[in-house]
Amino acid sequence: MGLADAFESQLKVAKDDRELKRQTLRAERAQAELAAFKQSPWWRATGPLRRRAHRLKQNRRKSSPTNLNAANMVAATRTVNSSTTPTAMTTALISRIRTVLIAFDGPTADADLELSEALDALAALLDSHIEDRSLAWLTHIAVAARYPSTEELQAFQTESVVAGPPAALAQLLADSSSRRPTVAQTAELELVTDVVVDATSTSHRDAQTGIPRVVRECVPRWANRAPLRLIVWDPSGAFRPPTEHERWRIMDFVPREQSKLSAEIDHTILVPWQTVVVVPEPTAQPGRSRALACLGEYSGNDLAGIFYDAIYLSLPDTFPDEMRVRMPNYTPTFRACKRISTISHTVKGDLTGLLTAFSNAGFGGQRIHAHPLPVSADEVQPEDAEQNLQRLDSVPGFPLVLSVGSFEPRKNQLMTIRAAELLWREGMQFQLAFIGWDSWNAEITSREIERARSNGRPVRIIRKADEGLLWTAYRAARFSMYISLVEGFGLPIAESLAVGTPVITSNYGAMAEVAAAGGAITVDPRNLTQVADAMRTLLTDDDAYAALRDAALARPQSNWDIYAAATWDWLVGGNEPTKA
Repeated sequence: MGLADAFESQLKVAKDDRELKRQTLRAERAQAELAAFKQSPWWRATGPLRRRAHRLKQNRRKSSPTNLNAANMVAATRTVNSSTTPTAMTTALISRIRTVLIAFDGPTADADLELSEALDALAALLDSHIEDRSLAWLTHIAVAARYPSTEELQAFQTESVVAGPPAALAQLLADSSSRRPTVAQTAELELVTDVVVDATSTSHRDAQTGIPRVVRECVPRWANRAPLRLIVWDPSGAFRPPTEHERWRIMDFVPREQSKLSAEIDHTILVPWQTVVVVPEPTAQPGRSRALACLGEYSGNDLAGIFYDAIYLSLPDTFPDEMRVRMPNYTPTFRACKRISTISHTVKGDLTGLLTAFSNAGFGGQRIHAHPLPVSADEVQPEDAEQNLQRLDSVPGFPLVLSVGSFEPRKNQLMTIRAAELLWREGMQFQLAFIGWDSWNAEITSREIERARSNGRPVRIIRKADEGLLWTAYRAARFSMYISLVEGFGLPIAESLAVGTPVITSNYGAMAEVAAAGGAITVDPRNLTQVADAMRTLLTDDDAYAALRDAALARPQSNWDIYAAATWDWLVGGNEPTKA
């Protein structure tokens, strides 16, 4: 063996030794955690159930299937209640089981039950409805105090069929007891028969960007049409009511304002029952998405949602690494929807192709309709408009070029800055304003703007603008820029055109679709010369500018009331719109 070989051998030995020490340390920590957990009341209370589940598994390996009944399983639970004081977890578990029994008019549903009696009654109910997937789904939530994934529910239901409900319940309790305790295990369960809306992400965001804006425009209007319940995904693995603060972010949000409402959490487990569940936003959280997918497939509820785009598949490099990993988590949710609304015809085509690919994995049957976002303008009072103009800090006599959108690479603000620089170097006089919210890599745009300002260019950035300032800026602008690389719709295009302000936007996809009704110049957003030429035209050619302005004002108008009504009728009622 040469020196090099000996050295490599020593390195391998050292590496193996370090790995052994790490594994030993991990094992010691795990053993300590297990020992501590085994001292908990929940572990002691469920010990007989775990032993019973183990014996049932052993019996199945050694002999033919046994005719199990509830009495076989609950014998162990009687030991639990006779030897321990009922804990908050046990009391809540009994209450949740009673909710299931009442929903199915099960035996002893109205009686005060011990845990063993509740499990006995639940096992009997499952045995009499062995093929009922909605009962299996509801039972899993009640016993485990969390929503199941499709795989977990399939395991529970097939265990019920093969080994019998008592064995399946015993195994589910044993699995639950081995998990880290959560506050949901001490919570009650409420069945919700009103239409349910899951807007969890919007309830946690203060940004008024595209998707939260659509949610905040729609959900309050939906609530005026029929009784509606909001649910929020909790880290414990279940849906709960929103806090007052979370509800404010969905129903009454005002940019730049800070809510003083309570953030106290009610951990009641809310379960949609024989109703429609609407998801008006992407669900990037994996647990939430898997829970909704299972709900859509097994619960008997109708799952419906709004689909915004497939950019995470077509242009994943425009997302940060974390989002690239998380966004595909949305797939199980919309794959399980019965009805889907898309925000443009372009996105409908994208989604149709995507769902066609899923048919190769046995999925399908979704119904899709396009409901393009509305083209409408908010009014601003004259006195407010005057104050807002002062807040814009405009340069007197210089035409205003406006860019609205979150600050991130996909929005392509750098191309706007570069094209503007070309025109400034030609001696053209105009000012440039960016209005938006910081997003991924926002510092790149900020750095370029600051560099332009340091060179004396009339450019500024406005973050977190309220509605009054935004609409004042649209009306004050000579024209607006929206040359994003890819969009599901492009709401700032529609908003600018709604007040008669021409737009320069991208010449493909949903942006070209929005521009088609008039008032816009379309360009290749990656072509600096095309972008600069379009800007020059709108700054210097008054006839071309006037023609585009007239075309913008002549566009057919819509509004959020019409959009919310159309999406509600489709998602909740299944009523097809008059125009697909």
